[in-house]
Amino acid sequence: MKNLLTLILLIIGLKVFATPQIPNILIYNGKEYEWNGYSPAFKYFELNNFQAPEEAVITTGNYSVFIMTYEIVDRKLYLIDVEIEVEQESEYGSEYPPDLVSKSVFKNYFPNQKRILMDFYSTIQLIPYGEIIEVTKNDWTDIHWEDYLVFEIKNGTVTT
Repeated sequence: MKNLLTLILLIIGLKVFATPQIPNILIYNGKEYEWNGYSPAFKYFELNNFQAPEEAVITTGNYSVFIMTYEIVDRKLYLIDVEIEVEQESEYGSEYPPDLVSKSVFKNYFPNQKRILMDFYSTIQLIPYGEIIEVTKNDWTDIHWEDYLVFEIKNGTVTT
């Protein structure tokens, strides 16, 4: 019984103290969507041993340091921007804590390119958007979205 109570308190505590993460971005048909969950460019960065710049600030809202922007163009998935959060003097003066602002570092990693094809990435990618719908049943709440984009991607090409 004691172990069960401990487990329940741990689960509740994790949910209470979890911080939503800054989402990556997908641009599709000229519209921006939040890309939550696995981001393929992180694997690309890991494989190429790319490190975050020293000026990058790690926050509880962005453990991964990078914010990636993707775009689907001609049925291909491209990485088109990489941003980090950096400190900047507060607009209220130096006696206030610094502000965090986004800074593009794409050219640091890809100086001669405008976009990078994610040709190693294959999955079924789900992008929720629209109104959030909460359904509560038996004291449990499920969160759904009004609409979803679903892409089947094979080697960086959107097949469906």
